[in-house]
Amino acid sequence: MIQEAIDRWQREAVQADPFHSTLRAVSRNYDNWFLARNPLELAWPQKVESVHAKELIQAVETVQAGIRFGASIEFRLEVVTKSAEDAAAAAAIGRWLPGFMELNGRDDHAVAMLGLAEDLTIMATGNVASLSFSLSERRLRELADAEARKQAAGKRGAVSF
Repeated sequence: MIQEAIDRWQREAVQADPFHSTLRAVSRNYDNWFLARNPLELAWPQKVESVHAKELIQAVETVQAGIRFGASIEFRLEVVTKSAEDAAAAAAIGRWLPGFMELNGRDDHAVAMLGLAEDLTIMATGNVASLSFSLSERRLRELADAEARKQAAGKRGAVSF
């Protein structure tokens, strides 16, 4: 049944609109992926009063991301915007996002993972802003093991009542 559904989906996708073609390409290229049309409208369905918020919500047409697993874990995120200027602004924000995360300091895991990122590329081409990087599976495993040791050491010193 699953194979029949896949075959049917692939046949239908040949005649589909560009969104479905992109969906098909993303599903072929990545192990885990997502593709969302008008994602900010979905995230904030209530009426937004701010002109700046409306502009942001309307600027992002699609967002897609994918992860490919292996000895090197590859991650790619693409944001399709209404204009090249919007894509350039999104790329500029993406460039500073790791710094904002580190300054915020709320999510130690994300900041630690950012330190492992290799080949970080953030760019805008036309109306598409993209971010890509890779993570060494070995280094990621070392980080996870260090975190597990840290948590285990914390539990040994805990006092319970």
